[in-house]
Amino acid sequence: MQCAPRYAVLLSLATLAVMGGGGLCLMKFVQDRPLGVAVLGKGDFIEQAVIGLFSGVIMAMLAWAVVASRWMEPLLDRYADIIGH
Repeated sequence: MQCAPRYAVLLSLATLAVMGGGGLCLMKFVQDRPLGVAVLGKGDFIEQAVIGLFSGVIMAMLAWAVVASRWMEPLLDRYADIIGH
């Protein structure tokens, strides 16, 4: 398995930082919500983490099933060189 190019990793990390930071700024300065409540919510942290982990795994499995399906093969062949470089 080939690793992603360095620029792709940096770009994805920058996207997470900018979009996450932008969302936090919107919540803090536009909605006037306390960040602790906005990020952690009012419920139990462990419960939220388990639900998030479970739903993330389910969504990843569904996404993988779509990408690995036969009708996606032409697109995979078409874009594999673009993504791989």
